[in-house]
Amino acid sequence: HGQVLENRSYRIEARPDGKLDVRRGEVVRTLRPEFTVMFSAADPGRHIDWQNYLLAPRWAIRWRHYQEDIVSLNRWLRDELGLDVTVTETADGERIWDYGRVKVTGTYALGTTNPFLAGERTTVAAKRFVTRAQGSMFWEFADQPGFRLMARLHLPLPDGDPELNIRLIVRESGYYSLAFTGAPGVLVEQAVNVPQVATGAGGRQRQFLMAEVNERLPRAHVSDGQVHSVVVVDPRETPFREEMPSRENSRFGTMIGLLDGRLTPLVFSPIMGGAESLMREGDDYRFTIRYLLKEGDWKDVYRYIARDIYRFSDLRDNSGTGPLNETIANVVDFLLDRHGGNYAQWHDEQKYYNYWSDKSGIFKPFSPLFGLAAAVVLDDEEMYRRRALPVVEFALSRKSNVFSPYDVEDTGQVVSLDRRLGAPYVGVPQLVSLWSIYQERTHAFRHYAEKAGFPNRIMEQLAAYRLTGEAAHLASAIQIADRTIRSDAGHYFDFLELYEVTREPRFLDAALERVYAQAARGVNLFPPVPDRLMTFDQGGRVPVHGHSHGRHRLWGFPPPEGLPTREQTVPAWRGSEIGLETFSHHRAELWMNHHPQFMRVAAHAGDDFLRDMARWGMVGRYGNYPGDNRTARSLVTELPDAPEHPIWKQIYTSFNPGHAWEVIGAMVDFLVTDAFERSEGSITFPSASMAGSHFRVNVYGDRPGRFYDEEGVHLWLPRELMHVDNRQVDHLAGYGNGKLYVAFWNQSFEEQPVEVVFNPERVEFAPGASVRVWDNNVKKESRRLSDGRLAFTVPPKGIYAAAIDQADVKRTLQARMFDPNSVILGPGSITQKTAPFGDVYGMILSLGRGLSNAFVYTDALPDDVIMARLRYRQGNGEWKEEEDEIFPFEFSVWLDEEAGDFEFVLEVETTKQEWLKSAVSRLRF
Repeated sequence: HGQVLENRSYRIEARPDGKLDVRRGEVVRTLRPEFTVMFSAADPGRHIDWQNYLLAPRWAIRWRHYQEDIVSLNRWLRDELGLDVTVTETADGERIWDYGRVKVTGTYALGTTNPFLAGERTTVAAKRFVTRAQGSMFWEFADQPGFRLMARLHLPLPDGDPELNIRLIVRESGYYSLAFTGAPGVLVEQAVNVPQVATGAGGRQRQFLMAEVNERLPRAHVSDGQVHSVVVVDPRETPFREEMPSRENSRFGTMIGLLDGRLTPLVFSPIMGGAESLMREGDDYRFTIRYLLKEGDWKDVYRYIARDIYRFSDLRDNSGTGPLNETIANVVDFLLDRHGGNYAQWHDEQKYYNYWSDKSGIFKPFSPLFGLAAAVVLDDEEMYRRRALPVVEFALSRKSNVFSPYDVEDTGQVVSLDRRLGAPYVGVPQLVSLWSIYQERTHAFRHYAEKAGFPNRIMEQLAAYRLTGEAAHLASAIQIADRTIRSDAGHYFDFLELYEVTREPRFLDAALERVYAQAARGVNLFPPVPDRLMTFDQGGRVPVHGHSHGRHRLWGFPPPEGLPTREQTVPAWRGSEIGLETFSHHRAELWMNHHPQFMRVAAHAGDDFLRDMARWGMVGRYGNYPGDNRTARSLVTELPDAPEHPIWKQIYTSFNPGHAWEVIGAMVDFLVTDAFERSEGSITFPSASMAGSHFRVNVYGDRPGRFYDEEGVHLWLPRELMHVDNRQVDHLAGYGNGKLYVAFWNQSFEEQPVEVVFNPERVEFAPGASVRVWDNNVKKESRRLSDGRLAFTVPPKGIYAAAIDQADVKRTLQARMFDPNSVILGPGSITQKTAPFGDVYGMILSLGRGLSNAFVYTDALPDDVIMARLRYRQGNGEWKEEEDEIFPFEFSVWLDEEAGDFEFVLEVETTKQEWLKSAVSRLRF
């Protein structure tokens, strides 16, 4: 009693009852010297929840061998958790969880997700302190039959948060887990949701444990909206080890517990039944946590834990991969099969990539816009003709993006298989974006958007505004957004897009709040990266992903063997999973569609924390399409040819090659947005929306943007435009006003000399062309271009930009796309007619002059039709024929815009071997 610890932030005073009053500023909270120890003499049966995830997330831990009696369980579900769920038990002990719309039975109906039920529970509380020494207080606990518990509270000097060092000495062999249950909680009715994995995606689940492997920033955080009480795992307990955290080696779990009507932050260590929990008599287990008390916004607390406790900072550069421009080129080569082998599994007839990894024989594009916009921005006509256009046609004709043309084995991985045709699977916002990218000249996109209508949702009303220009739609989008903000709902991307249209600060604030929530639930910010070298891919082999063993066993693939590679000893950050997302049980998801938006919000809000997070996800990370996720540390994702292998060798990730289509969109988005942030918003290009799509990004190329003080600049990134001799430098280019615009930014922490040589086959300059220069966003004195070369120096993390006069830019796809003489298609360019065998659909699509085609298909199914024949002509030309023997029955015919209208008849041979045909249809230019 009367003992006090103090530093710059905290004052901690012992009370006569052994409790501690913790003061920070004007706020005081009380720590109780209370711990709970769980013991199980036998294996408790730890596994993941998987199916019963309406109660707890599917990656929460479930203990099969322990469960509560039915009466207590139902009372807990109803009274404490407020869930409308009933559990019943059959005479033979089988349980049924009835959620109304779904029932859970079998293995996942047994056991518990509540760690307090996983074994024998002993709660111990200290009555007093025994001593105080060197900034520490020691609690004294009564000895227990099976263990001895000791605890020290230490307050670092001159500053820092209180540390609680826990020590458990075991007297009886078995499985153990312990938790500090004395942290102050918040009354349920006063608590506000704090985004974290310990509360699940909706923020309402509790009484479950999420393991270290699923943690993003190890903490359990409760708040009443003003004061934050947080238990944080000490960084020393989660070191950067050779193996990533996994289900097997996770050392701890976080939880928001409901104790005495209060939401209480908890950390359990070790996890019952997991790593380190099996202890023998005499074992001495130690673990350290920190207690954080802080006022203010939850985002400030989150940043503080990341920056000040876990030492999160920007470390990445282009050392392993070179510039993102090269990576983008490598992904395009993979998508277009430019090296042969068709390792991306493209299917000409089905117009997409085989979804072989989850369910071979189905085709699942999330949006045509990823690759379409990339083809435009990269000025790649081959990519448009061979890949982007077929995927656009797929999107316009299939009613679902999970298209299943064949009878395939049900692996249980993909549900909602569909083979219906006759309408676009993409929603209104994407149809309007397609209309915009096609320069508002292809009526089919507008037709389908207007036919679908514009529901009263933010993005649909914003799409209607973009399509019609009617201010009432924008006003409606704003009203819906305001209601959504008040209800604490909505997606950050919606608010970000609305902010960029309206520039209303409240929408940026809403986007910022939700971006942080996305990051807090999904982005890894630990373990801290040591400042040392580390050897990766030891023995010259890439670690094998666990999924590959199942493919060998179930699919007959050869035994998995890691790809040969180069063993490398490099800075540890190169192999860190910081900045990557974890939205399943895999520690390092390789998706990066959120990172461009982190960077964009960071630029608008001046938030360097989000900027650093975005860089960790993308900079120097990928040399090509990386696959879906990794479970072991490796530098394989840096390799420029990593995915260029047959499917039985693509075993370093959970590999779905078609996802490279989504990845190319994210990479282009990040490159454009990185330039936007580096230039402080001075290099900016308008985007089209991909709302409604999974892995949503911004897409570009439909309209010109701005380069510092010059408007009318078209984004233009052909791969062969220039040679840049420094691999630490990423670049972006554009053209307009008779000029070439280029920007180069340094991804490293050191000054970089750069020499650029422009390719005369893509751009030529008049002798001595004038070059306007911006060095780190400061306008400098103009210079002259010498022999098509530009030499300069870029400061650490700096940017160098130039506008070069008298530039003859040699475009390909964009020359056609922006040709003012391109055709404008009206309502006569689309048709739908009923035929004896089903409906027949036809439309003309035109991206620009010389890029017009007729797309014709029928919704007839292979149950009734075995082949189709298209008879067609253009203008008064000769009739021609094409046949299609593979479902779906569809045709794409390139047209001459000067040759007149397109007439066609579709004939089919039925399964009864009868020939039926449609009436003649006409598509008008």
